[in-house]
Amino acid sequence: LNRATPARPETETDWKTLGTLPEFADLFPPPPGMTPPTPVATKNCGLATWALVCGALGMVTCVTAPVGLVLGFIAHSRIRGSNGRLTGSGLATTGIVLSLIAVLLWLLAIPAAMLLPALSKAKQKAQIISCVGNVKQLSLAVRIYSSDNQDQYPPAETWCDAIQTTVGSPKVFQCPVVRGRRCAFAF
Repeated sequence: LNRATPARPETETDWKTLGTLPEFADLFPPPPGMTPPTPVATKNCGLATWALVCGALGMVTCVTAPVGLVLGFIAHSRIRGSNGRLTGSGLATTGIVLSLIAVLLWLLAIPAAMLLPALSKAKQKAQIISCVGNVKQLSLAVRIYSSDNQDQYPPAETWCDAIQTTVGSPKVFQCPVVRGRRCAFAF
């Protein structure tokens, strides 16, 4: 290989000599009397930086995540079309990834937040149904006590103890809404 060997860069359609490509300029000194090609000045793509910033802020605000996504794709497009004059492809990629994660998190968080009140209402309804079932069992136990004791109801002060043997479980005396008492119901 020498500076006159033809080569075609991946990003171009025309063939050039190795001596004219900036990647090989240091390997082949210019012939006498010819000045070396000037290196291409590179700078960071500002859109790539903004894509990263918007993606990071999107984790908190959600509003900037779609902006970061768009800026990241535009930055990638400009970097590819700049023939090496723009850098920052990693920043743009990071901005795109952060923006996508933020958008997905917010898309999952909003429906979950909307479901929480409905789940709370369903839990309350289930607790009420459980209490009603317990009251039904207690009233049946009081009737059984009454039929066993010459149609007399249990004494009001000790009714829980009096019907304890006719109730299947001590949990019947509990209500999920009222906690901390041995018997959550009054007689």
